[in-house]
Amino acid sequence: MKKNIFLLFIAGLSALSMQAQRGKQLSPLLNLNSGNYQNKGWLFAPGLTYTIPKAHEDFSYRVDNNEGVLDTLYSGSFDAQGKIGAYFGIGRFHFFKRNTFVDYIDYGLAYKMIRGGESFDGRMREDSLMLETVNEGYFNRHNASLFFNAYNITQLSDYTFLQAGLGLNADYAVFEKYEVDGLRTYHFDQRADPFQFQANASLGFGYKAERGVLLVASVETPILNFVPFYDGKSTLPMFNSRYRPIIFSVRMMFFSRTKPADCVGSNDNPREADLWGRDMKRGGGKKKRKKRR
Repeated sequence: MKKNIFLLFIAGLSALSMQAQRGKQLSPLLNLNSGNYQNKGWLFAPGLTYTIPKAHEDFSYRVDNNEGVLDTLYSGSFDAQGKIGAYFGIGRFHFFKRNTFVDYIDYGLAYKMIRGGESFDGRMREDSLMLETVNEGYFNRHNASLFFNAYNITQLSDYTFLQAGLGLNADYAVFEKYEVDGLRTYHFDQRADPFQFQANASLGFGYKAERGVLLVASVETPILNFVPFYDGKSTLPMFNSRYRPIIFSVRMMFFSRTKPADCVGSNDNPREADLWGRDMKRGGGKKKRKKRR
């Protein structure tokens, strides 16, 4: 359902852009005819992460004491808190010269910090007594990540564009830290698996800063966990809550310059060298030429 909503949103943005740009000829974001740049290069993506926690309701947890009687283990309220972390990615990108649904791909490595917290206010069983308890836990995971993404671009003007992406990422928590203030209780022991293999979705707004340089401000979140599967959920189970990681980044994309030996003559098919420009299918289509009589 979440994936369908995302795709419908992207389709709506594309339709609005096509309507706005209908009949307008756009300049290419990058013209390979100049012989100065290739259709690939390096990207650097500094950014921030944030965890959106699932809201809790007050509840009690009971368990069978093996005598047919339900004992209350705890009763009270949980409050999960999202926290800001750091992010940095580095990798390669490759634009396709022909207009297809996938305009470009990228892949690389990233550092991803995932942080959050949870507090409890209520009563806990200690031996045969129910004690008033207030405690709070924090987690901090430092992940090494591999990523691969494919993007579709909707050019808005000579210098701006929207992009929608679907991708895969494999994260491994190389270092984890957990802290508990107050009485440590068993419900703080739940932790997500160190290894996560996910599908993700992203939205971005891009700007051509100068020739050969694109900047893309984007937001990304998981849409499905493959490993562990989590019954189709895309949130991370930590303590007694679930958290949705969000990544905000600015992708700085630097197109590689052509080597002097490659700058011989002009492109044999210059229409394929514009990325993407006036005849970009998502920019409103080609203008029809009148036939001469």
